[in-house]
Amino acid sequence: MKNAFIVFAAALLLFTACGTGGGAIPAASSETAPSVSQKGTGFLFSVVGPDGEGTQINIHTEKKTVGDALLEMGMIDGTASDSGFYVTTVNGITADYETDSSYWALYVDGEYSATSVDKTEIDSNKVYSLVYTKA
Repeated sequence: MKNAFIVFAAALLLFTACGTGGGAIPAASSETAPSVSQKGTGFLFSVVGPDGEGTQINIHTEKKTVGDALLEMGMIDGTASDSGFYVTTVNGITADYETDSSYWALYVDGEYSATSVDKTEIDSNKVYSLVYTKA
């Protein structure tokens, strides 16, 4: 457990420190993305912050949905509702629609997701992204 925490902490440091540049969703590259754990199903996850910088991480989890995996790792926060989990914070960065019309948009393989993170089942062949967006 202690080793898993160390790997997670190191991956988060890499995750927040390394940008891919540009405003586009980062291209998938499992060779360059740091990995968290090695158990369960793996998937590539990327975040594009308000500065347009993106980072990627390989995630391995026993969870069935993207939202459950990210919540378990402490990477997201938000509020649950009947229509799904609304992500307000990713990696410590908060989007506040009420203040500046910003929100976190979920993409699956570069396409805007029709489901919320808690209803999006993990498919190891897909890339999941949360992108800081302003309306």
